[in-house]
Amino acid sequence: MLINKSKFQGDILVYAYMILLIMTRILPNISSINAIVYALFCCLYFFLLKHSFSFCLKILPILLIISIFSYANGSGMLYILIDVSIAYFILASILVYDSTTLVCQNLKLLNKLSFIVFILSLFAMLFPANYIDIGGDIRFIGFFKYGNLSASIVSILCVLYWETFNLLYKNAKRKTVVLFFLICFFVSYIFVCKTRSLLFFLPYWIYQIYLFCGKRIFFAMSVFCVALVSFSMFDELKVVLRINEDASFLTRESLSIFLLDGIRENYFIFPHGARKSTDFFQTFFNDESLTPHNDFLRYYYDWGFAFLLLILFMFNDLKKRKCFDFGFIFISLGYCSFALHNMLFLPYLLLPYLFILIIKKQPIIRL
Repeated sequence: MLINKSKFQGDILVYAYMILLIMTRILPNISSINAIVYALFCCLYFFLLKHSFSFCLKILPILLIISIFSYANGSGMLYILIDVSIAYFILASILVYDSTTLVCQNLKLLNKLSFIVFILSLFAMLFPANYIDIGGDIRFIGFFKYGNLSASIVSILCVLYWETFNLLYKNAKRKTVVLFFLICFFVSYIFVCKTRSLLFFLPYWIYQIYLFCGKRIFFAMSVFCVALVSFSMFDELKVVLRINEDASFLTRESLSIFLLDGIRENYFIFPHGARKSTDFFQTFFNDESLTPHNDFLRYYYDWGFAFLLLILFMFNDLKKRKCFDFGFIFISLGYCSFALHNMLFLPYLLLPYLFILIIKKQPIIRL
């Protein structure tokens, strides 16, 4: 499954993501058109893939499992189409990763795009209008005006900026300065947005310190991190990060238990159907705003063993590429935290993750 060998291939993906970010900032409620976004990117992938029809035949069993069980369990046709498009988008993204190479021009553009978002987010922190009161808890909603989505986009774009910068530039002192400011920004962002899932990216940044700043600075930073979570600071962190008596955490835990029970009742194999996890929660708790806060369990509940096949397909492809180094593991750890906000496979986040993986498999370019 090779992508058409056009010099504009990387440009198409990069510019498509740039347009998506602009839409995310301009539109009043981007989450309401996620289905349209998936449909557009599925169409884009269909035209990019050289053997689109043979690829569709290969993944047809997974799509049929989702469709047939969803229809049999009474899922609406619209939700079936949405879930099928999500599955296609995920699988096609793997093929795009396999056969895409980003040229120097693409890397520079991604670096500039990430830097612009980084700077705009930094300035947005200075304006009180970008903070909201949630039950007495003041939180930064971010440049994109959606708290968790903004935090997720910024966290993955910080990694993308650093990976492109590291690939493009040679000066070691400049790298150290940039890394220092990125980490300071990252830590500051955690405290103002109070999105705890960003902490899953912390091992990645500590690992970068180890790689680029030497063992002494790494040791000092490690001691600092230990001191940060020591008992003397724990009370303050519990307030800032909302760990103490956290209703959100307890809700997530109870919802996960419900999902696991449902998966077990279907013998860990059979799907419940498209959107059935969300419908179950909203009906059981009589709350239309309630959604599962774990994408891994949500898709496993809805898609059954089709989701396991999809994960196996992804894992096998990455294994063949031999990309399981510490950098990949720590980036993927941070990326998996998006599942806690039902954002695991959103194009806003999956595309920069793909860009990072493509960058890591490419030869080094120095300017």
